[in-house]
Amino acid sequence: MKIIKESIIKKHSYENGEHTSCTAIIKQYHYDSREERDEHAKQMTEKGFEDSGQVKENVGTIMNPEFVWFGSYYKYERN
Repeated sequence: MKIIKESIIKKHSYENGEHTSCTAIIKQYHYDSREERDEHAKQMTEKGFEDSGQVKENVGTIMNPEFVWFGSYYKYERN
């Protein structure tokens, strides 16, 4: 398993003069097998992340596709 991308996005809003914020955490991984992906998906959901449902990603080109096992997980935290 290799983490390939991690994004932390903080959104701010102002309503009635009150400031609130929400943080979105997104983590994406590549895996060697379906079994590895499924086990890690279970661990991520236990940590409060949601699974995007996408299981494969093309790391090649349109003319020469190369698919790898993939997982994308996200969660939102109120600040």
